[in-house]
Amino acid sequence: MVNYNDIAKLAKVSPTTVSHVINETRFVMPETKRRVLEVMKKLKYQPNLLARSLATGKTNTIGLVISDIRNPFYPELVQGVEELAVKNDYNVFLCNTDYDVEKGLKSIGALVKRKIDGIIVASSQVDSSIINQLMDTDVNFVLVDWGKRNVGVDSLYFDYRVGIAEAIAHLVSLKHRKIYFISGPKTLKTAKIRIRNFIDAIEENIFEMDIKRREAAGIENLPDNLYEAVKIMEGSKLVKETLGDHIFNKFIENKKIEWDRYKTHVSKYELDSYLSVL
Repeated sequence: MVNYNDIAKLAKVSPTTVSHVINETRFVMPETKRRVLEVMKKLKYQPNLLARSLATGKTNTIGLVISDIRNPFYPELVQGVEELAVKNDYNVFLCNTDYDVEKGLKSIGALVKRKIDGIIVASSQVDSSIINQLMDTDVNFVLVDWGKRNVGVDSLYFDYRVGIAEAIAHLVSLKHRKIYFISGPKTLKTAKIRIRNFIDAIEENIFEMDIKRREAAGIENLPDNLYEAVKIMEGSKLVKETLGDHIFNKFIENKKIEWDRYKTHVSKYELDSYLSVL
């Protein structure tokens, strides 16, 4: 097995210099660095990442904790995190909690034990136990869209208020007066925020409200909930706000429903993401 001494001998430098080149722990003259890298390539040397992390105190790995990879919200988030990580020579360790707080705690514990450099928690099931566990470590972390504001930790959240208000204003301009809103599970903090923002937007437009709520237990149940909503809307001039075209189209496909029967009665508005940074 090739070691630092082998590389140092062929590159005519000290093993310490080889270590600095590999671990980037100190400046090395460009010509010297070039010779070391050429010898490493010639000998097909592969750095020991564990040894490197011990030398630098970094693993170049971040953890990403999400609720449910089946939720269309998460794949785009995961892709964005990974693309940015790769550009900065980082790897991403993905954990899926399935909306289970205990599973989330175990995932975070496992990530901390791996001495990763940071954790992104994008799970709507975050509670005080998870926050306390993270704050008891020396690992940097950030929370994404978990429902609470101004809690003294780095957070990113979606400002649903602005997007929903714009959606309602648009639909009201189309002379719609009955709006059906399908939220996520009411046990989620983010779902409660969306419902509250929705009602506030309705009240601001000051017209007769006909609010009906249906709870979706998970992303896999959305087609059923949308189907029930469309059945209720049949024959009425109503409006439906969905989580996006990708979900709505999947619903149409799964239920093999003849959309032409409904599209003259229903307006569909896709709510884009409004991201705010604390």
